[in-house]
Amino acid sequence: MPTDGEFVATLVCPMRTLVNINSEAGYTHADDLYTLLTRVCDDLNTGTGFTFSTIKEPPEKTVFVKYRHHESDRDTWFTKPLVTVKLAGDKKSALSETLKAKHSTFAAYGKLAETVRLELYDNTIAIAVVDLRLDIAETVKCFGAARHLEEATTKLGETITQWLAAHAINPLVAALEKAATDKTLWPNKLPVLRYPREFIVFDDLTEHAFPVWKAERCPLMWVHRINQIGDLDEPALKALAPVMRTREFPDNEAFFIHWGTTYSFDPDRHDKVIAMNVNNQYFYCLLDCLRHSQKRHLRRITSTNKAVSLKEVSYTYDRQEDLIAEYENELMDYSNGLQDVQAEFFQKIHDAFRTGNLITTLQTRSNMIGGRIDRIIRKRRVVQDRLLSYVLFVLGGTQLIALAQNIFWFERDITEPDPYWGVTDLAAGASFNLTTNVIMMFLIVGAAIWVFRRGNGT
Repeated sequence: MPTDGEFVATLVCPMRTLVNINSEAGYTHADDLYTLLTRVCDDLNTGTGFTFSTIKEPPEKTVFVKYRHHESDRDTWFTKPLVTVKLAGDKKSALSETLKAKHSTFAAYGKLAETVRLELYDNTIAIAVVDLRLDIAETVKCFGAARHLEEATTKLGETITQWLAAHAINPLVAALEKAATDKTLWPNKLPVLRYPREFIVFDDLTEHAFPVWKAERCPLMWVHRINQIGDLDEPALKALAPVMRTREFPDNEAFFIHWGTTYSFDPDRHDKVIAMNVNNQYFYCLLDCLRHSQKRHLRRITSTNKAVSLKEVSYTYDRQEDLIAEYENELMDYSNGLQDVQAEFFQKIHDAFRTGNLITTLQTRSNMIGGRIDRIIRKRRVVQDRLLSYVLFVLGGTQLIALAQNIFWFERDITEPDPYWGVTDLAAGASFNLTTNVIMMFLIVGAAIWVFRRGNGT
């Protein structure tokens, strides 16, 4: 608990990782995935100084009871992290010393509080949740304005995520890779891990050599601050005012979101605010990654590089379409399963982050990309149809002349016809060239009909 003159600021730091589970295989073989994750966590808990755990249990198959109380089932299988990492003791002290060494003023105004954890999800996303105890007077003295405090906490988030990537995530990814090749842990045909070279939508990470994240590239996406100010009295709030974006808070609300900062007023429900904020940000991160993937894909389509494969472009577009539908469906499924204040909190945070606008943007840009691909296909089809028409015209003309010549020679070759003239006599007297010409003419006529029907869309 913070002492007088302090407040708790929780930094929620979404970050990228190289962990991308084969979703189809993971969901189909959820029992094996849980066994694999449990073994990895047990192995890493020996001698690493971190506490690794997993709650990615397989969905219940035989139980029909969905809700046991009004706070149950806040998580779906999709929203449960693969692995949760907690810091304590020496590792927490090491992180604290790193922050003090890289940020000279941090020791003056803040220190790590009780909670330091990392939730590692599928689809290359992890979220670090770090509690800081900040001294009000020193914070105002060091920064003086909200913008400067936000910049400082973002730099803290960069240091925290880089440290976690090097000391917690890299060993975890290496252990996952080793376990994924163990047939006793994963006896299934489909691989459980996707490697960066195989990423389709998350192709912005292909530069990393699995399983190690490049140290020179910061994995942090952004920092969202949750300031717990419900315990502060009026003089303390007044003293903190210079580094706050707003002082106009709604009445009778558990929290209030103002741009990149959440102000939490109810200590009893503060943990629920953080939980709903983290899950909201997980969905938002996925959708934001899709947004950047669409932009990269759009540049690839509009580039003048002729080597771009239409098949590759279409496959990436189809994969993006599938993920947009999947994430939107999982978001609604999770939201519909919430009860009590969780449902209210989640929807309020969802609206404050304007996630609905992001989904609309994804769908609109997807329609635009799909339209451009269709136009490229139509343009290529016009060229192909012209080429086919030219080839058919030249080939058909050549074969028609050859057919006329072969018919002329055919008439001269049959000098003594059978008294009973019939088809068998004509077939017996036909030369190889005439037979080939007749077959080719049928093929050319069939191809011409196919081109005509293709051009009319039938």
